[in-house]
Amino acid sequence: MGPPLTIPTPVVNAIHDVVKETRRGSWWCLKRLVEGLEEACRLNMLAEVDREVLAKALESSNPSMAAIVNLADAVRKATDVCSAVYRVGSYVAEARTRLVKNAREFVRPRIVTISFSSAVADTISSYMNRVELVWILESQPGGEGADLYRYLVSKGVNAKLVPDTMAAQAVEESDIVLVGADAIDMNGCVVNKIGTRMLAILAHTLGKPVVVLAEAIKISPYRDCRDLAQAVHKRFKLGDIEVELPIFEAVEPEYIMYIVTDLGIAIPVPISIEGMYRELLRAITSSS
Repeated sequence: MGPPLTIPTPVVNAIHDVVKETRRGSWWCLKRLVEGLEEACRLNMLAEVDREVLAKALESSNPSMAAIVNLADAVRKATDVCSAVYRVGSYVAEARTRLVKNAREFVRPRIVTISFSSAVADTISSYMNRVELVWILESQPGGEGADLYRYLVSKGVNAKLVPDTMAAQAVEESDIVLVGADAIDMNGCVVNKIGTRMLAILAHTLGKPVVVLAEAIKISPYRDCRDLAQAVHKRFKLGDIEVELPIFEAVEPEYIMYIVTDLGIAIPVPISIEGMYRELLRAITSSS
């Protein structure tokens, strides 16, 4: 008899939470899955589970989020699943602090962002003494920008929530655009909430730098960013009309100046991204 196909309850609950999550980003989703896996390990529920079945279940929670795919890949390739889970958990526990430290030089007095990237939020709030004003595009459909506005204001940051149609004015009156990412492909193309590409093109046209803040575990070694961006669609109401739209879109590397990660600062070209991905593998697997 082979290993059991049943996924342990703590992992199932975590997957369900990720599937139904509509506002928080890939970092929250990754942490929630790691939490479920670690609980299953503590209860000795993963020792006999089929690794491929478990990996596919994790990937299915949101296939556009490269961090989740990398977690699933670590599980799939592990000789000891729980050792792999704990390695990823250890990485996750330290990565955000390192990213914020690396992003310090990009916190300028006037910033534009879109949606709610926890990496952007943590970076701005960590260096709020450098910040005069943060323009936040509301990020429709979904409106996650309002969540970021409330968060930053609660931390004492001077922020301004505006409709997406004010993006040009916001960029003109700011020094830099900071955005998060749900995935980064090996060419430096980035996947993020729809509206990010428009913002990046505007910034490029107006001569303002676009800097992406994202942990290296969000690098996707297998899939093109355009493919990743089309992986998940959801239904939204525009006025009284319901439409189905992709949640994410691809932002080409020519619109991005730097990608700041926990493992360093990359320029969006293959040699830089590939080197960072190799560092990631050393951090989360036993590979050398």
